Amino acid sequence: MPLITTEAILKLYEAKNDSEICLPLTKDGIEPLCGFYHASIHEKLGALIHSDILKMQLIVKKFNLNLVEFDNAENLFLNFNNKADLNTWKEYGS
Repeated sequence: MPLITTEAILKLYEAKNDSEICLPLTKDGIEPLCGFYHASIHEKLGALIHSDILKMQLIVKKFNLNLVEFDNAENLFLNFNNKADLNTWKEYGS
């Protein structure tokens, strides 16, 4: 996530409270790659993965989840998985 800002990280950190997981929520949905995960979820997370529940969108809903709304977060949580993603971003609005 090369476009993430310090302000966004601080906003999440300050909102985590007693939640097990604190994640951003944008118009596109939950952004599980960028968030705070409490160490106490380790065993339950392992059990979910062992049970073949692998989709992060499903996993995070099994915990005490705090979602922090990010309006106008157009590319803030953009993730590049390969060179093609980077090239697409360069072509369409870097």
